[in-house]
Amino acid sequence: ISCVIYKGCSLVNDERKKCLNAVIKDTSWTLERARVEMEEAVNRLGITYREFRIYRLARIAPEEQMGEYERRIIQNKKSKEKKEQKIEKVIERTGLSREEVIAAFEKDREKYGCTIKEWMFYKFDELSEEEKSRIFLLKDHLKIRRRYPYNKGLKKVLESKELTNNYFKEFIRRPWCINTDLTFESFTNTFENSSGIVYKPVLGLMGRGVEAFFFNEKTKKEVFDTITAYPRGVIEEVVIQHPVLAQLNPYSVNTMRIVSVSSFQKCVTKDGKHIDIAFITLKMGGSKSIMDNLLASGGVCASVDKETGVILTDGVDLDGNAHTEHPLTHQTIKGLKIPYVKEAAELVKKAIDTLKLEGVIGWDVTVTEAGPVLIEPNAGPDPIFANAPFGPSRIGVKSEMEKYLWED
Repeated sequence: ISCVIYKGCSLVNDERKKCLNAVIKDTSWTLERARVEMEEAVNRLGITYREFRIYRLARIAPEEQMGEYERRIIQNKKSKEKKEQKIEKVIERTGLSREEVIAAFEKDREKYGCTIKEWMFYKFDELSEEEKSRIFLLKDHLKIRRRYPYNKGLKKVLESKELTNNYFKEFIRRPWCINTDLTFESFTNTFENSSGIVYKPVLGLMGRGVEAFFFNEKTKKEVFDTITAYPRGVIEEVVIQHPVLAQLNPYSVNTMRIVSVSSFQKCVTKDGKHIDIAFITLKMGGSKSIMDNLLASGGVCASVDKETGVILTDGVDLDGNAHTEHPLTHQTIKGLKIPYVKEAAELVKKAIDTLKLEGVIGWDVTVTEAGPVLIEPNAGPDPIFANAPFGPSRIGVKSEMEKYLWED
């Protein structure tokens, strides 16, 4: 019995050590500080070391950790429910039992390395073996990311809206500030010539907590009183998108996800490039929300030609369904030409070259009548944006993306 207890304690201690090391790596804390912070959170919130680590509570002020923990628990529950709903849709579509669907997924996961999300999105059960082998999956994306690692500290910068705006201030090119550092006078001076502002939580992901305010709907004092009561976040001037993008959805700021691969230690392509644009995908909000995010607003995405700016595909939603027209405005998607696409790609390349950035970065860029505007860069661009627009036509872009894995 004592042996079993000893081994159990040993396993617990090993798990705690792993969590401590992960938190230290993420925060640059000392071992002592990490131990104190985690132990206090465990006692205060009634959570485990593992939950503290996976929910990244070290990046959040102690007084906000309980709210974030509860939000993540709810989010996980909703994710599980959505997963079950999608499995039910597969059952309904195929006529297979739940056991048969899971067995089919396990078979493809073993052979191709797909996740359950990818298996359902690309409808693997309908694809031929050759079509399955051409899909660009998360595992393929991670190979590229491992080959071209980020600059030291860059990932941490990109995970904070405040650090990002400071780091990329040369390319943000619009007024912004932090809501907790404001007086009403400084707020009105900063946004004197703006039609509105957007609030973004410092550590928000996937558009969570983003909110827009327009000064023709609320007075500046009303907006000021509202946003200064919010958790620490970035406030930026509202971007007025180009009329062409507004045709698709005038409510959301529709952005191009421009994914770059760069390294100054080695060439990223056989022809000697240190910076390359892998692909451009247009993200369009699906509702009257300002967000263009597929998850946040039920939007659609489509592939964009890097040279001409012409949209190459129909729109595709989160369930992998094609839309010839935007679901909200009924604007035809395929064939529409987005202006300033080459200039947007050059903006990305200039930022990479100026700041000597390395790794795989997803840049959210929109265009106004005056040209391209950087909304924000992302440290973990979802690889689904590369293949998703081609999913309904069963075309995989794996071979095109593998050019970054060329042999030296």
